[in-house]
Amino acid sequence: MTSLIEPPTDFTTFELAEWIETSMLLSGLSSIASAEVEAKFPVNQRPDAAEIDQLFAEIRTRADSAPDLYPFRAVDSEIVLDADLDPTIYFFLLVLSIEAAPYRTEHRFNDISPALELVTREAMLGMLGKGGEARRFGWPSGDGRPEALGSAVEWLAGEMGLDVGVVWDDIDEDDKDGGIDVAAWHPFPDTGPSFPTFLVQVTTQASYERKPADVVPEQWIAWIRFGREPTIGLSVPYAVPQDAKVRLSKLRYTTGLLLDRLRICKLLEDRDMKAFSEYRFMEEWTKSELEKIIRSLSERDPEKQPRLAKKRRPKKEGAAESG
Repeated sequence: MTSLIEPPTDFTTFELAEWIETSMLLSGLSSIASAEVEAKFPVNQRPDAAEIDQLFAEIRTRADSAPDLYPFRAVDSEIVLDADLDPTIYFFLLVLSIEAAPYRTEHRFNDISPALELVTREAMLGMLGKGGEARRFGWPSGDGRPEALGSAVEWLAGEMGLDVGVVWDDIDEDDKDGGIDVAAWHPFPDTGPSFPTFLVQVTTQASYERKPADVVPEQWIAWIRFGREPTIGLSVPYAVPQDAKVRLSKLRYTTGLLLDRLRICKLLEDRDMKAFSEYRFMEEWTKSELEKIIRSLSERDPEKQPRLAKKRRPKKEGAAESG
């Protein structure tokens, strides 16, 4: 059995799980047996029985963490797609994670931004619970945000019930969003300031560890009278393992909240995503993008199959990318 994505050479549980999910999606497989998983690797370069067992254990762990949104299941000696589960959200995030996806090279980031920001907004509402509030702030926004940043800051302050500080004298006319894509907060009944506030950067950029620097807390405190420094958040479609260098190093000091693919799905368990028009967009876009990816990969030299990305480690300075 061939694979459009080259199998990983490092048999960590995380990389095996990411590879099998992506491989099944691209190949249109509804199930794959453990023996078929092994057969995708070159002879004498295959994961051993213990590593395959760990792969199955990881799939079970992911399914347990978000049983209503994570579509894969480890059943006996097979990994299967749950036919009773709608995979739209997970597949959308998974396709966004594929570094060979055409939307990257074609710079179609604005196509997917509203949907990814909606997913993040709803995940934040799932985290904050009853009484929580959240708005998309990236431009263009579907949440009623004015176009000009100064007006948008005043609008957001009004939505939060907070006073506006120094805005118009401090706004860069070329700045569209002040570095944030979603704002979320949980006010108290007394309507006073000093409540939990999150300013979240949303990105598909592979070198996402740099993105929190786009948000300058001191600037936002000058613009809106929060009463306390807001928490800087980062939302990405990638699955980020607990031992990833990027998590243990830079993000540990720059980000107060990290939402990766599995955390997002966990937080969306009780949210009605089908109520939004963007849900239909995610279904259609994912199908279209998959077709483009499959066509692109099928035309490649078989000796030059693309690998999946390794664990999300910080990239060297100078590697430019949008998103």
